[in-house]
Amino acid sequence: MKARPQGEPGSSRRSVHSEWRHPNDWDLYTPITEDILSFMSRLHDINGSWRKVAEITETRLRVLRRIRTGERKTISMTLLDRMLTRLDVGGITVEDFDWYTPNELVERGIWQDTYYIADQAISPEQIEKNRARRKRLRKRLEKNRRENWIEPR
Repeated sequence: MKARPQGEPGSSRRSVHSEWRHPNDWDLYTPITEDILSFMSRLHDINGSWRKVAEITETRLRVLRRIRTGERKTISMTLLDRMLTRLDVGGITVEDFDWYTPNELVERGIWQDTYYIADQAISPEQIEKNRARRKRLRKRLEKNRRENWIEPR
């Protein structure tokens, strides 16, 4: 049976889009600034713990930690709006920040470009990590085969 070309009716692969879109294209982001960090420290002071802030905003603790420690370079409009509306600290609104699309963040050098392999978004660093991981697994498998080899009778 001959495979149908991509985009033809009944083909299992998705059609090619005319324009490249970032995987997080549906949301807007702003770089994390001192204003956002001071806002987050006020949230902590008012609520007493990061666990309480995470519970109220329905955000994972690790997300809040990554924002505070600088592991994350941006914060989404969805998350910031949720924090502002649920905790009602005041003084800051979503309109106070400049919002960018993911493609604009890539152009500005804040985010890295994303590479697509088999319909999945994978960064170059992840590709290299996966390659090294496969190599380690192959070596371990060969070692186990040699150690557990049973001579045929």
